[in-house]
Amino acid sequence: MSRPKKDFDLELTPCNDQSTTGHLFVKVVEKNAQSRNDTRADMYFNLSTVVGADNGSLRWGGSGFEKTARDIRISRDRTTQNWVLEASVEDALGQTKHPKLILDDYLDVVEYYNPTTQSRRLTIALAPRTLVLCFDGTSRQFSSRNTNIVKLMEILKKDDPSKQEASILPNWSLNIAAKVDEATAWYLYQHIMDGYKFLMQTYQGSSAPIYRFDFINPPPASSAGDQIVIFGYSRGAYTARALAGMIHSVGLLPKNNREQIAFAYNIYRASADREQTKPTTERKKGMYEKKSIFCGHHVSILPGDQDLSRPENIDPADFKRTFCRDAKVHFVGVWDTVGSVGAFRRKKLPHVSYNPSVSVFRQALALDENRGNFIPSVWDHARTNESQNVLEVWFKGGHSDVGGGKQSIKEGQDPEQAPQLSDISLRWMVRECKEHTRVRFDPTSMGNYCRSRTLGESYFRKPGEEQNKSADHDLDLEDITPETYSMLDKSLMWKLLEWLPLPKPSQAGNLRLETVYRYA
Repeated sequence: MSRPKKDFDLELTPCNDQSTTGHLFVKVVEKNAQSRNDTRADMYFNLSTVVGADNGSLRWGGSGFEKTARDIRISRDRTTQNWVLEASVEDALGQTKHPKLILDDYLDVVEYYNPTTQSRRLTIALAPRTLVLCFDGTSRQFSSRNTNIVKLMEILKKDDPSKQEASILPNWSLNIAAKVDEATAWYLYQHIMDGYKFLMQTYQGSSAPIYRFDFINPPPASSAGDQIVIFGYSRGAYTARALAGMIHSVGLLPKNNREQIAFAYNIYRASADREQTKPTTERKKGMYEKKSIFCGHHVSILPGDQDLSRPENIDPADFKRTFCRDAKVHFVGVWDTVGSVGAFRRKKLPHVSYNPSVSVFRQALALDENRGNFIPSVWDHARTNESQNVLEVWFKGGHSDVGGGKQSIKEGQDPEQAPQLSDISLRWMVRECKEHTRVRFDPTSMGNYCRSRTLGESYFRKPGEEQNKSADHDLDLEDITPETYSMLDKSLMWKLLEWLPLPKPSQAGNLRLETVYRYA
């Protein structure tokens, strides 16, 4: 389940309501005296309609488990802090079994603000599915020196699409086109549209009202739509943030509507120009009203802009309302976003430096990177709203020390024994991911990474407790090196770009939030 700040218990309770007589409900109870007698409908979830008892086991997706099961109870695992439903159930041979069902895999406890009472409340509902999309902005192939994006993809749980779907979109090729793309982001638009296509084909929105306790004027109940989580590194980090920006701008097209993806992207891309070229007083005098082709609204256009079918003349909000589904990106986690990409023509896409629709944003930044083409794109913290959770942390080392994927600086050193600065930021990102998302990790892969000392032993916190970072602290000390950099980047392409008189990003001052460009 998600981890609300309020501490809570889950309790089993029967119901004597005429329509649900004999059913068992799970109730979320805040640990304070006032909430004990609270009977809000959204505190209850009807387990009898979703849990069955079959052949000595408890099965989600059945019903009526309380009719044959005995000694039914809910407890909390002391190690994992998962809530577990337990019971005694007979199998086909009449032998008594004691199966367990982890409720955290199916239910979610969410904290929300109630404007009527002006207080924060807890509710229990069906857990959303998770969609995880990873962008590796390097040309590294799968090897013993993988980037943090590849490592993250390896430890994700990928065998149950009903709970989580994951995809990685790297540039894994050694041909010249891949190298040029790595350096210049030549195919940036294609990577964004590929990610958009994956989400368009897999995203499932909110379901119809189901399973809730029906009394005392209950609010409409529905399971949330899929939770979208996007990761990226280097150019891939920019792609990840641009994809989130596109979803904010135009939403998600319906499944199998691939023909309009390119058009939707062009509307999103052109919306940056719309913001930057808002009409001045003089230009407004020459404007007139014309009806939009997408809705009944009238829009202001210039006499020379009469073709309303062109992407630059279409309001993204109109397109979104007419053709798309509204979807939110819950979590964006990136390693060292390379600033506005494109070596010969700088591309600055909208909603990258700030995105009002992203709930949680995390970025690991390279403290010691000094190459002009690698100055990072940071979040515009001045625009962060109260509902957002944003954190950027600077880590020791250069670009590859934070994102990984390159060889150790000490020639001939065993890669398995060499300290890896990039593992420090990986551990941090995994902690943040566990804390703020429903991303599921594969126990076997996690165990392998723990045994290789890439990740620390799993640890869990109770709601309301401060996060315990000590599990990874010793490993961080092992990976800290006295050198400023532990990774080498000997790419001839990057050296060429540093030497050529091409535009390079530079900060305009300590208080300046945006990145500007200068020529070498």
